[in-house]
Amino acid sequence: MIRSILRHYRSADESQIAAGLDWYRNANEICVALADRCGLPLDNVACAMAHLSPRVRWAQNQRRLVQLLETGTTYGISSHVDNARQSLYNTTPFDTFSADALKTKSFARNITGDYQPVTVDMWAARAALGKVPESINRGMYRDLEAAYRRAAKRVGIAPAQFQAVVWCAIRGKSD
Repeated sequence: MIRSILRHYRSADESQIAAGLDWYRNANEICVALADRCGLPLDNVACAMAHLSPRVRWAQNQRRLVQLLETGTTYGISSHVDNARQSLYNTTPFDTFSADALKTKSFARNITGDYQPVTVDMWAARAALGKVPESINRGMYRDLEAAYRRAAKRVGIAPAQFQAVVWCAIRGKSD
């Protein structure tokens, strides 16, 4: 897995590397601006963003969050919307993630500036495994996260930034 992940990292062009290194900082800036605008803590807004993120493009994720903040509702999978709404006003927003919500909880932590957790989505799994798994259980998630951590350590960058560079490289995009 580590060799495969490193191969994708090394295939990234300059724009993909730059985009990956800045991805979570940029997401943080978006959430900070929204939190300030709505008078909410960053953790709450980042958790809501993460709850709305599964299987959604980044631009759509942002639109849904803005709509939720402005109107109290948005479209999407009802359980994701409910969890996002709950996280906005919960004093412990990270507690709104279930034990199996490893990807979304890591995503929220990355957005808040914690670059140690690795957001393992289907693209990250594909880079590591060479294919998209049917599902990612806790054990597989932990194995993939550990592989990303070891690979990131080899190149000397934070695990979340490393994952974001790989994500940009495997998708062939820098957005």
